[in-house]
Formats: sequence, C-alpha cells, structure tokens
Amino acid sequence: MTDTAPVSLFTNKIFEILIATSISKSEVLDLKVMCEGLCKLGFKITVLPKGDQTWDQACHELSSSFLDAFNLLERLPANEDLALKTSQLIFFGKEIDQRLLEKSKKKGIICALPWSTCEMIPSLMNFDAQQESGNCFLYTPEHSWDMVATMVRAFENYKFSYDWNQLKKRWKDTKLA
Repeated sequence: MTDTAPVSLFTNKIFEILIATSISKSEVLDLKVMCEGLCKLGFKITVLPKGDQTWDQACHELSSSFLDAFNLLERLPANEDLALKTSQLIFFGKEIDQRLLEKSKKKGIICALPWSTCEMIPSLMNFDAQQESGNCFLYTPEHSWDMVATMVRAFENYKFSYDWNQLKKRWKDTKLA
C-alpha cells in the first residue's frame, strides 16, 4: 500500500468512493460504520461534507483514524470536480442531490443509492452482473453492513472492465426525469 492511494486488499486496482451529498443525523452512525469497514478493507473514500454537524465531526474522526484511506475536502466546486475525476462510485444518502446525480450520469460515474430512490426515479435498477442488467447499486440505508456489502459488490464488479463499462453505458443512458 502507498501513502497516497491505498490499494484494496482484494486486488491491485484502486477503488475510490465519493460521498458528497447531505447526510442527516439519523444516517451518521451507519455511514460512519460503513466508512470504517471500507477503510479497513483498503478502499479510498473522499468526502465533501454536507449536512448535520454530527456528520462533520464523524468525518474529522475518520480522517484522523484513516490518514491514507479517508480524504476530507472542503466543499468547493474545484474540490468537487477533482473528486469526480478520481472516483469510480458516488454514494448518495437518503437526500439525493439532483445536480450531482445528473453530473455523475454525464461523466459515467456509477452511483450507489438507497432503494427508496426508485420511487422517485423508476428507471433505476440494481446492477446484476449475471443478468447483465441494471444501472446503479441500490442499498438499504438503515443497515450499515448492507451498505458495506453493496460497496464491496460494486468493487467486485469494477474489477471486471467489461462489466463495469457496460454498467457505465447503461447508467449514462438512464432517464432521471
């Protein structure tokens, strides 16, 4: 592992997750548990904090505990663009930032979204590699280990370039309105 770009324990490929949406107070504990687990596995997480002060505090604690794996950036447009360039996946909490969702779609950056998002955007489908279907990764926000499992599943599919590129193509073709 390097100081600047941790490599997952599963492979030599770097997998970066961006968290740049509002996080409510009720989501903080589960999201913190998810981030801790993923950092321990060697994932790289970048956060542009937005939301409850409890989430800001949790981010500061995580960045102190996982210097190489957890990157906390000030919420500036330049930092958002930088984070989007390096991330393979954007994690959305219960509150969906429509502008960022559209931006991720345009850039082909895959999203992890709560299952409840399907009510607002019926075209969302959970990715299934065996069926070669789906356009995003869906998770249950009330269960931190389901969130971790979803991120690991996303990473497992990222390792296969063909699957990941097909997923990106389907994501770019998704109708969000």
